[in-house]
Order: sequence, then C-alpha cells, then structure tokens
Amino acid sequence: MIKIRELTELNNKFYRFSGWSGADGIYSFKVADKVLLYFSDTFIGDSSKNGIRKDFKLINNSLAVIKNDTIDFYYNKNPISSSFAASNNSYYWLEDGIVEGDKLTIFALKMKNDVLSSLPFEIEGIDIIRTSTTFKDSIEYTIQETNLYSNNIVWGISLIKENDYYYVFGYKNIYNNKCLVLSRTKDFISYEYLNEKTKNQPLFRDDSGESLTCGQAKAKVDAMAAGFEAESKIVKKGNFYYIAYTKDSISSEIFLIRTDSLLKPFTKEIKIYTCPEHQGNIITYNAKIQDALSSRDNFVISYNVNTLVNDEHQYLSIYRPRFIEISIKEIDHEFEKDF
Repeated sequence: MIKIRELTELNNKFYRFSGWSGADGIYSFKVADKVLLYFSDTFIGDSSKNGIRKDFKLINNSLAVIKNDTIDFYYNKNPISSSFAASNNSYYWLEDGIVEGDKLTIFALKMKNDVLSSLPFEIEGIDIIRTSTTFKDSIEYTIQETNLYSNNIVWGISLIKENDYYYVFGYKNIYNNKCLVLSRTKDFISYEYLNEKTKNQPLFRDDSGESLTCGQAKAKVDAMAAGFEAESKIVKKGNFYYIAYTKDSISSEIFLIRTDSLLKPFTKEIKIYTCPEHQGNIITYNAKIQDALSSRDNFVISYNVNTLVNDEHQYLSIYRPRFIEISIKEIDHEFEKDF
C-alpha cells in the first residue's frame, strides 16, 4: 500500500502575508545548492494574520529561490509587474523548461486574457524564453518566437533531454479531453512529431532499432495518455520514466504513470491521492512531480488549489501550491503487481 505524507512545513513556506501571496503554475529546477522556481499568474499584496488578502495585484509570472531552508520571491517591483513580459498586450504563462549550465530555457504560452477576465486563457502562440539561472527582481531574457501553436495542440507542458534530443510533450484538445502527444527537437527550431503525420519521414526508432515512419509511429503510439492535464513534468529514475498528473486536468484525483520507453503509450497508471481541498467552489489541478524538491527515495508532488468564484481569491488558503511526498519504492512495487 502506498503511503502519502502531506508536507506541511513546505506548504507553509508559501503562506505569505506580504509581497508574494500566492500563484498558479509551478516548476522547479535544482541548480547547485539552490532550487529555482517559477510561477504563472501571481498575487502580490498585503494580507491579514487571519488569512485574508487585504489587497492584491495580479501579475502574470514570478520567480523564487529556495536556499538554506528559506525561500525568496522575485518579480519587478518598480512598478510591480511580471518577471517576463510579452508584447502587444499579451502575457506569458510559463510551461516546462530545462537548465543547461547557467542558462534556463522555458516554453511560454503567449496568452490574451488573464484569469480575472470573462474569457480567460486564450492562447495566441508559443514562445521560448532564455534567461540566466541567477534570479533577481529585474531579470534579463531573450524571446524566440515559434510557429509551434497549431491544430489546437499546446507544446511544452513537459520536456526531457535524452542524448541529442529534447523530447517535448504537449496536449491536444479532443472534445475537452486533453490527450498527451510528443515531439522531439535538437535545436528548438525543427521538430519531429510522434503523433502527427507529416511526409512519411522517418521518426523515432522502436525498441528493436527499426526506424518508424510517421504513419507507423502514429499507429504505434496513437495517444500516449488521455484525460491528461495542462501542465506536467516527466522524470527519469533508473530505467523508468514517471509522470504524476491530475485526472482530466481538474479533479481531486492524482494519478501516477510509469513507463520504460518514450515510444509506448502510457497504459499503466495508479491512483495515489485524493486532494481534500477539491469540494464546492474549490478546485485542484495540474499535479506534477517536483524532481528538484525530491530525494533519492521519494518524489515530492505538487498540485494547485484555486476557486471558481473570483471573490474567494481574498482567502490566503486559495491560489498557492500544496505538496505531498511518496516513496518511489512503493510506487515501483505497486506497478509490479498484475493489472
């Protein structure tokens, strides 16, 4: 039986009474003796000791660093604004990234309307942000525009580097069902798509080393997973890849997938947790493994807590991540059972 431990001490680090008071979206990266984090929509302002936001300004992304058991938050403070700004009255929602040396590369959704609008989360495109791993209030960065956003597919929700390739995961909306898809690139410019027919060009190789054409690849890996989510993280430990995710993107149920190949559909999954916050107007979503916060033996998994009622954003219990911990050995034991 898998045991889950709620990480109360870590949860409380994100319960803040001034400045940064909560955020949506969270990705973390281990760099030397620090953990770097970035968030998407973020509340900035003062709060009372009884857990009420007295005032708050919404910015669209922010940064943080955990070092020596303390956490510091960063965003532009004069005036208060997002760490990364998009052009033409748009804004960036940050998806997954990768650290190489002292550089951080981030997939960023270019969005039209924010969380408080009547039509939130309209996607205009996908850009790539490159910046330093030295986080501070005012951070320098470059933007690479792409033509990745097409056919209702969102790329960059998770990525991992294997040999010469970056494997970039996305989701395709099919009748409100987020289906996980996969591409790969060597340079973030030219991509091969595992779930897209192109011109019968060779794509990945199967386990025998035989090349797969696009058509064969599509037949072999028709949908890597259905009922997926808008943000995720794939982590490799030993011979296996692991993904935690919220079933159907928004729900109380967190599932975990394990596979030994990026070419295979993720057919085996186990339910690991039911989020207690998900009830009434309160929703939980976008669970992911935070490998930078995990240990050799345990995964730390985050999930987001939000509300369907804008007025309830005044409560500090809303709009910040929660963290749980799970034993990798117990996960593997569960997967080795007959399904």
